[in-house]
Amino acid sequence: ATPPGIDSVANVCSHCHVVTAELFAESAHEPAFAELGMPACVTCHGNHDVMKPSDAMLTGGEGTPCATCHEANSVPLNKAAQLRTMVEGLSSQIDRATAILTRAEHAGMEIGAPRFELLAAKESLIKARTETHSLKIEQVKAATDPGFIVAEKSLKSGQDLLTELQFRRKGLVVSMLVI
Repeated sequence: ATPPGIDSVANVCSHCHVVTAELFAESAHEPAFAELGMPACVTCHGNHDVMKPSDAMLTGGEGTPCATCHEANSVPLNKAAQLRTMVEGLSSQIDRATAILTRAEHAGMEIGAPRFELLAAKESLIKARTETHSLKIEQVKAATDPGFIVAEKSLKSGQDLLTELQFRRKGLVVSMLVI
């Protein structure tokens, strides 16, 4: 039961996920999947019970799509682990920046600009997760590096805001004592 104009259910995904499909088509997986008669997206992400993508899918551990074709400690799984490390590193840095900005916001500090700038890091993360389909470390790194810079800047802004908050509180105490 494929939609009109679609030769395979596996190709339905590429209508919305065009960039991901193009990266996959240029990767080493595309010819390997074709040779084995495995449908592209469906093999890793499922068909009717679509598996929600996560960074954990890149581990190659038991129960992940990678483990069905690649042996433990193989070169492809080690590459997948490198990709995951880069993506999770950026995700973690964004989470740290978000947490400190939230603390500053709850303390009454204005965090609009750093929070807005952090959106660029989140866009880098989305791009990096998409780039993993290329299986090219350089391309994923090219996506994560700008995100790290922005997330680090936002983290620093949050730290600076909390430092300023402490300075203001001390100033308030001194003012109260003088008054």
